Amino acid sequence: MLFLSCKGDIKKHRLLPRIIDFTTEEIIETGHNTYQYRKSGDVYVTIFPETSINYLNNDITLNNGLYAEFSGYIPKKKTKIISDITISKYLESKRAGINVYVVNIPDSLSIEKSIVSARYFYNDNDEYYHEFDLKYIDTIAGFKRYGFVIGYNILWKVKSIKINISIDFTGNLTMRAYSLNKVVDRQFETQVIRFSPKKSKEIVSADRSKYRLEQENRWKIWTTVNEYKHHGFFSNPIDTMQYMTSSLGMVREWRLSNNKLNSKDTHLGIDYSAPKGAPVYAVLNGFVTFAGSVEYFGNMIIIDHGMGVYTSYCHLDRIIVDVGTLLESGIQIGTVGMTGASTGPHLHWEMRVHGFPVDPLVLKDLSFR
Repeated sequence: MLFLSCKGDIKKHRLLPRIIDFTTEEIIETGHNTYQYRKSGDVYVTIFPETSINYLNNDITLNNGLYAEFSGYIPKKKTKIISDITISKYLESKRAGINVYVVNIPDSLSIEKSIVSARYFYNDNDEYYHEFDLKYIDTIAGFKRYGFVIGYNILWKVKSIKINISIDFTGNLTMRAYSLNKVVDRQFETQVIRFSPKKSKEIVSADRSKYRLEQENRWKIWTTVNEYKHHGFFSNPIDTMQYMTSSLGMVREWRLSNNKLNSKDTHLGIDYSAPKGAPVYAVLNGFVTFAGSVEYFGNMIIIDHGMGVYTSYCHLDRIIVDVGTLLESGIQIGTVGMTGASTGPHLHWEMRVHGFPVDPLVLKDLSFR
């Protein structure tokens, strides 16, 4: 999804890295594009750029950034392998609620097992936890690239995210990497939506129990992590995107034709006004995992782009793709409509990462290969 041709992602060293033993107590901070390599007993440590750690008596406390510990059989003449394994935060967008990581591994190494876990901390110290494995992307210049995407709901007041990356290689080599991300709150506007008398009757008669069941089924889809399939370039979901009527995060009051408040919720996507029948396109390559009519969203399509990334297209007039279809970026999938809870013809466009709604506009800021 979010990976360039990746010049600069792969860092090669002509010489063996300079590895220094930790002292009993020290604070280590690395600058932009600066790495440090340390050793504590039989454990080798890579401290990645823009990282701050405290070291005290064999214990490391991560203040921010990313570091990795290597243990197992590492011959002295092969310590270069420590510096050849790199982890880079390819994208960090606090506006969108998404972080993208790339792990570069020499082609001489093979992964037996990998686990990535993310733990989210909120205002009241509540936690949310989930885990998945690394996904293979490709091999470039003798390095295999793996990736993973971390999403978080920018509406949930997440304060920080701790990420652990565990990799067991063949040949008794293990890597344990740790990352800490601080999150800044965003503020959102309020929007009032008024339905016509005809739409008001439709909204009042909607089956909320059915909607909850449908949402549970969608959550199962959105939280499934499949292989990487993002090759291709980003395409706009519609031909003209200048008529945005609602952005992600807006607090919306749904009022009936008699001005009675029907419900109040948060908008989890972006709305674009467009004429009924205007074509709607897949923004990236992927598989169609849902295509049908549902409560509130009307005619809806969900596309799986791999690595836990999904896009959804709602209120469609027509659906012209089937579940299981492999799509290329820019292929038409339907037409703009006003089915479901809609006051006029428009496209409701969502992006989910591991089930979390994130700002799909982040896709426009990236170049895809």
